[in-house]
Amino acid sequence: MTGIRLFGVRPSRRLLRQFARFRRACEGIAAVEFALILPLMLLLYLGSAETTQAVMASRKAAVAARTMSDLVGQQTANTNMTDTMMGNIFNAAATIMQPFGTGTSALTIDVAAVSFKSFTAAPSPTSLNPYVYVPTKSATASTFTPTSTDPGYAAKIRWVASPALINASTAGSTTLSNAAVTMPDGAARVCSSTSNQPLKPQTSTTATPKSKELQAGLYGSGSMVIADISYTYTPIFGASILQYAWSTTSGMSTTNTTYMQPRNTWSVCSEASGTGASDTWVCYPTRETGTCASY
Repeated sequence: MTGIRLFGVRPSRRLLRQFARFRRACEGIAAVEFALILPLMLLLYLGSAETTQAVMASRKAAVAARTMSDLVGQQTANTNMTDTMMGNIFNAAATIMQPFGTGTSALTIDVAAVSFKSFTAAPSPTSLNPYVYVPTKSATASTFTPTSTDPGYAAKIRWVASPALINASTAGSTTLSNAAVTMPDGAARVCSSTSNQPLKPQTSTTATPKSKELQAGLYGSGSMVIADISYTYTPIFGASILQYAWSTTSGMSTTNTTYMQPRNTWSVCSEASGTGASDTWVCYPTRETGTCASY
């Protein structure tokens, strides 16, 4: 009997006993198992904590957007909106976002006023036809002819305000981003282009907000205040892993848009030509320039 050999060498009886005892040993199993699952446990714990923080930031952003549109909609009767007032509103939004950071790379906000122009006949100029008004009855925009009992509406941005536009007047807003919110379509809200085209209606009531479009279900008489807010949450732990998973280098971003009708409808501006009560909006003279001035 040649016996057991280890690397060509016959082990001693003492060594064999040690191997046998090592095979039967149970001490340290818990420590080994803990070491194996510790990375996964940390990933789950820190991931849950950071996800919770991101959700909280998103909810705060939604509240901040609603607050901005609500405050503008409560503009005092017969009082014009000013840069100082808008700066205070922007600062209120930044305060709502606390304790989350609102540095120039984290938070972008803007507010816009939209007025609806009613048509009781084919709109003039004809460049407004056919997609800028929405029928109140079940007819497509391409075949719909507005009447006095079934008017159509066009929507136009009258003014847009962001911290970049009012920093000269409100030093308190300089801590916010100098850029307007980039909408999901990759552009920011601006007054209509040089062709003076109103917003294009979106047929779906659940369509993603866009810079040059408005959900068809929002069209009607009067006007509307729109507030946009975009916030980027950068996690403290696992930022590189999260950025790799989401294919982004800027953290987790959320964009919220809210719509609010003015509370004091008698405090709004109207067309100088007197086109009717449906063509009114919150008055902000210093921001109503160029193509924002009229249809």
